[in-house]
Amino acid sequence: MSDILCPYCFEKVTTKTAYFECTGCNSKLIMPLGVKNGKLPKCPKCKGSAVKRVVLKCGACSNELPNDIFQYKKYIPFSIVGLSGSGKTNYITTMIQELKTSRCGFDVSAMNSATNNRFLEEKNSIYKELKPSEGTNSGEIIPYQWRIRKPGKMSRLESYCMTIFDGAGEDQTQMMDSDVASYIAASKYVIFLVDPMSLYKVKQTVQDKDVLEWSLPEGKVEEDDDSDASINLAQDMASYIRQAANLKVTRKIEIPIAICFTKIDLLLDQFGQQQITKPSPHTRERKFKTGDANLVNDEIRQYLEQVGEGPFLDSIDMNFKNAHFFGVSSFGNVPIGEKQLNTVEPHRVLDPLMWIFAQEKIIDKD
Repeated sequence: MSDILCPYCFEKVTTKTAYFECTGCNSKLIMPLGVKNGKLPKCPKCKGSAVKRVVLKCGACSNELPNDIFQYKKYIPFSIVGLSGSGKTNYITTMIQELKTSRCGFDVSAMNSATNNRFLEEKNSIYKELKPSEGTNSGEIIPYQWRIRKPGKMSRLESYCMTIFDGAGEDQTQMMDSDVASYIAASKYVIFLVDPMSLYKVKQTVQDKDVLEWSLPEGKVEEDDDSDASINLAQDMASYIRQAANLKVTRKIEIPIAICFTKIDLLLDQFGQQQITKPSPHTRERKFKTGDANLVNDEIRQYLEQVGEGPFLDSIDMNFKNAHFFGVSSFGNVPIGEKQLNTVEPHRVLDPLMWIFAQEKIIDKD
């Protein structure tokens, strides 16, 4: 399988560096070779049910890891990044819920209680209370750890470990913070969420001022300037990745990046009957439909050019070799009041994940 990284300190985790600890007596236990087959050691100082009280820990930072972390076919770490208010937590919650409930053929479950509890809390807020998530506190990095299974050959299940790094809203100063930077550098993929309302010329196209006000990040007001904070974020992110990977400023970054326009529901009326307005075919057909994805990518690029946001496109193309545009909406409908959601019907939130799965050969593509 691919390298396993600790979701807390981002150091490589192996059966030689990780260790077990008895939560009853705190004894440190040697990692047995059989751990790859799911066998857990028994604490020699404890009797009876001690095996249930043994936890796996990272040898570098001593944070607890899922006991089955070595049992998966692939380990896929990726980051969700974006400006404060771009809807990262809302997106992650609806993405996982859609993955769990769609007919993609996946069985999805949390790998630890922290992931499960956070997901259930956010899910309740969005789907039952119809309230958007409060988001992530500044400076807080939350690793979501999920296991994904699908039918394999004969009676076997193909199992994968997926870790999602979710940081708080980043600006230039926070981007250079060692923790925020580390989770980006440790990721195989980056999903870059761009709130279209952070692009001045896009924001000016929204006619319903009430909906616009309800959709702006908390504490922000419509300003009469053309400052594009997302352009700065793209440039700052590229700058850090280059530093972390020791890349020259003249070299494009090869890490695949999904540029996702969130709150696309605010703009769908401007796309007429184009492909981006239609339901995603990727989940329905259980494969990544390259033709559909390319059409959506082209439609978003053309739209940005038409409204005068060419500089944002230039900042992406100048820095990233493998960037693909997606249009998603965590809620699917415009809000009906301040912090008050309409019916929650996510639109294309799984498209970026299907793109990642296709590149990892977890699903087919055509």
